[in-house]
Amino acid sequence: MPAEIQIRYHRQARSIKLKADSAGRITVTAHPLTPKFLINRFIAQSQAWIDKHQRRGLKTLSAISLAKIQLFGQTYQRQLANPSDDHTPGIHILDQILIYVPANPLRSPEQHQIDLDRKLKDWLKRTCQTYISRRLIQLSQQMQVEYRTVSLKNLSSRWGSCSNRHNLNFNWHLVHFPPDVIDYVLVHELAHIVHANHSRQFWQLVAKHDSNYKRHKTELSKLAV
Repeated sequence: MPAEIQIRYHRQARSIKLKADSAGRITVTAHPLTPKFLINRFIAQSQAWIDKHQRRGLKTLSAISLAKIQLFGQTYQRQLANPSDDHTPGIHILDQILIYVPANPLRSPEQHQIDLDRKLKDWLKRTCQTYISRRLIQLSQQMQVEYRTVSLKNLSSRWGSCSNRHNLNFNWHLVHFPPDVIDYVLVHELAHIVHANHSRQFWQLVAKHDSNYKRHKTELSKLAV
């Protein structure tokens, strides 16, 4: 488990704060005049929170490794390729291979790998956005509900949310799951437009449009946020 914690000092910080990214990297922010022993004590008192987010980070990283990636429930091998007549520069899917064709073939393999890591995240977000946007139209018509806007975010503790103004937010890491699991999250949030709670009526509506929602809900725990 990653144990390194980065400490950042900010003159406008009024208190000591913890932050975890999707990979489980922990950052502590404090004022430059904050004594080191207070920061260490704060970290020690927050160890349970830190451990939880580091474990979640490991699960997230397991979906994207140096050699493979999970995309819509399928495993794809990552592969660097040289520019050719067959593929333009960028990311492409061929059978069970995710191919990255660099724009500059003169750079080193290590530099190409860094470029892929950076561009892959944006590519995954766009892919997830496209799927969710199209599928929401179908499911909302099926459920006869209307939503206002939809956006993808790096939500820290949930897969989706529905505001009281019927704006929908989804975690872009859903792109790693099979379509039926993603659909469960979409149905779940669309059902909140009708029932802004988790009442019996809410779950009945979810079950009406996803009879296997309990299994899909369990699948989500395999990649925690």
